Amino acid sequence: MRSQIFLSCVWNTTRMCTEWRPSRGFLNSISPCWKGLLSIKLSSLNTMPDTERRMLLEQFNDTKTTYPLEATLVSLFEEQAERCSARIALRYQHTEMTYATLNSKANRLAIFLRQEGVKPNQVVGILFSRSPGMVISILAVLKAGGAYMPIDPEYPKERIQYMLEDSKAQFCITEEQELLPEEVSIKAIVPDLLDDDGIEGIYATNPKLVNQPSDLAYIIYTSGSTGKPKGVMIEHSNVVRLLFNDRNLFDFTKEDVWTLFHSFCFDFSVWEMYGALLYGARLIIVPLNVTREPAQFLSLLQKEQVTILNQTPTAFYRIAKLEIQSDSHTPLAVRKVIFGGEALQPIQLLEWKKKYPQTQLINMYGITETTVHVTYKEMEWGDIQGKTSNIGKPIPTLQIYILDEQRELVPIGVEGEIYVGGEGLARGYLNREELTAERFVPHPFAASQRLYRTGDLARWQMNGELEYLGRIDHQVKIRGFRIELGEIESRLLEIDGVQQAVVTVREGDTGESVLCAYYVSDRFQQSKDLRTRLSQHLPQYMLPAHYIQMKTLPMTLSNKVDTRALPAPSNSVTPTDVTDLVMPSHELEWQMLNIWQEMLDNRNLGVECDYFELGGDSIRVIELISRMNRELGLHIQISDMYDYPTIRKLARHRSALHAPDNVRNEIEMELLQMRTEWLANPALRALLPSDVEDVYPMSDIQQGMVFHYMKNEGLGVYHDQFIYQIHGHRIQVLNFQTVMNELISRHPILRTGFNISDFPVPVQYSCERIDFEIQEVVLEHRDTESIEQEIRNYMELDRKRPFDIEHAPLWRLVIFNSTEESYVGWIFHHAILDGWSVAVFMSELLNLYGALKGGEVSA
Repeated sequence: MRSQIFLSCVWNTTRMCTEWRPSRGFLNSISPCWKGLLSIKLSSLNTMPDTERRMLLEQFNDTKTTYPLEATLVSLFEEQAERCSARIALRYQHTEMTYATLNSKANRLAIFLRQEGVKPNQVVGILFSRSPGMVISILAVLKAGGAYMPIDPEYPKERIQYMLEDSKAQFCITEEQELLPEEVSIKAIVPDLLDDDGIEGIYATNPKLVNQPSDLAYIIYTSGSTGKPKGVMIEHSNVVRLLFNDRNLFDFTKEDVWTLFHSFCFDFSVWEMYGALLYGARLIIVPLNVTREPAQFLSLLQKEQVTILNQTPTAFYRIAKLEIQSDSHTPLAVRKVIFGGEALQPIQLLEWKKKYPQTQLINMYGITETTVHVTYKEMEWGDIQGKTSNIGKPIPTLQIYILDEQRELVPIGVEGEIYVGGEGLARGYLNREELTAERFVPHPFAASQRLYRTGDLARWQMNGELEYLGRIDHQVKIRGFRIELGEIESRLLEIDGVQQAVVTVREGDTGESVLCAYYVSDRFQQSKDLRTRLSQHLPQYMLPAHYIQMKTLPMTLSNKVDTRALPAPSNSVTPTDVTDLVMPSHELEWQMLNIWQEMLDNRNLGVECDYFELGGDSIRVIELISRMNRELGLHIQISDMYDYPTIRKLARHRSALHAPDNVRNEIEMELLQMRTEWLANPALRALLPSDVEDVYPMSDIQQGMVFHYMKNEGLGVYHDQFIYQIHGHRIQVLNFQTVMNELISRHPILRTGFNISDFPVPVQYSCERIDFEIQEVVLEHRDTESIEQEIRNYMELDRKRPFDIEHAPLWRLVIFNSTEESYVGWIFHHAILDGWSVAVFMSELLNLYGALKGGEVSA
């Protein structure tokens, strides 16, 4: 009887796309091998037809294009600064900056950096909170020829120290010298302390360009599995080809309005910042507190008429939900929503698509090592209603290969690892040659080129698009931040008593991903203590929401931790301390406790348990607040939860909880009716500033003050002046400007002016934003008596400069700086502030300034 070989073909439909079938071509391709099948390794068989191989290598990767090979980020920005010099480049709260001003300020700092010795490929740290100063510093480093390294001031001191030392940075630009760890030997550059002639034209001429496209532009540190972050080195050309090429997928213009929403330590911000500034568009820097308040951010999108919105999916879902429920008559102007940073759940976009069918919803997969974005997929109706995570096709200048463990191509529909090639690949990891060689590997299909192995799984679909399937390794993405779970585990194991630790990702009740830490310890460990210890080394986004202590960790037969056998956090969470189990003392606390127990899925908590230590996070807090406000008639803001994170503290925060009484409601309705009628009248509306946001009648006392002020103009009547000596500290004007911006956004009275003759009754109005300047006076004398006389002379002259009562602001701020300390001059019209208000204002001003500089400031 002749020997025979039978071939049975079985395939897993969950790991291969539904269109795949064992075709005749597939069978013919392996038939020559049948005779020697028993003596050949199956892995060595080339079973892929040539037509499919060409499709994977060429057709699916038809991304070749040209881009400006000689351009750098600096040359492209300076082109826009010249072309759009008078256009608004930046807006932050109530501060605006034109392209000409932004360019001049960056030139000033760049010239200083060059004088200090900054050269191409030299790393300069930037330790700055989000502000115009942050953007100026970035552009200045690039103009000087260096490469910037963003550092978040909220990072732990140890992480800041490690980044500065590992990068071998010789300079760090910062808002405050005190932000730098004392252990770091580095030259700090505080822009606010540099000489400023105040003449924009002096710095209008750009410094000579010194960079090549292959020079470093920036280094971003990402989480590392060894417990230390790693620096990704990105060159100018990497970013240039992303935004400018002959097959560009985007139609950005100078008319667009972008938001800088993300931290500049997250590379999504690279796309936001350069996408706006290299096209002559407007960039709205979103204050940190607004990024945490979806309702406030939605309001900003409406007010600023933002057209290009970049969001991680989790953040967008919250905004979309609010917008769908909103009855606002001001539609959004967003024409593109670009997703990145984490996997998209397409069905969550359905209601938004119904309300804004013309808005493009674009899903982009990307990695820091490949310069922000790798793929592009516009989500159409069919994609939104589908169940797959479609990340689309590779963008121009990049190629994608789905490979197996031997780095061979896998067939269409088969799962494999994503490898990325092309002009977007980073130079590598700073000072990490072994890791660079491990992740940036030789290109198996193109000699002398490289591929980046992502650790992500995907499979090709028949139409050349990719379905994202998740991670291979111990790395995850949460709200856009890439996190090595091993780094968190390493830090846990450094804590006394912790013998074993594993960190996993769980899906919360609202569908968001949360970090959960499971550990074995020889002693009882309180969650708040573990969180405190980790916070000394890890940024906020890497802190687990749950800490579960176990006797032993469950293991598989192969002696690995069985993550599937780990208990759900809701079954294991205990209060951080027995003293937290305090029961409610009145009805409101009982009602709040019931809601907390349901939302956190935990019955074992009391009114003094800290929300965040119980596993709550910034995503679920939105749902919690919404439910308490809706069911209990409260008026809690997200910021209240950070200030008062327990039920008892919230309940005692009466101002946040008390609803207005009926009388107040009636008054507010009457004022609202007046405001509506006045602003709807074109003749009256034309008598107010173009950016007015509110108008209402003046009080009788205000009318009297204004009458006597105008009658005695120049005599100083109701022209109030206060001087505060700041002990042992020299005020830095740039930081005071930042604090004043915050206060102006909080208090409409600081944006108020009057109109006493054109309306049916004298009115006061408040603007959305105002222009203001803090005057700095450098004192010539050192002795106290001479200083006081010098300030008195200035104030005498100021009293002869009356306020224009019809134009906001009706105040001035002067900083008198001596060599060792400062005096704050607060000058205002008495119709906007009284003595008590001034005391409250000055206390708030100095407290905010002290918080910004990291210490107490007193007058």
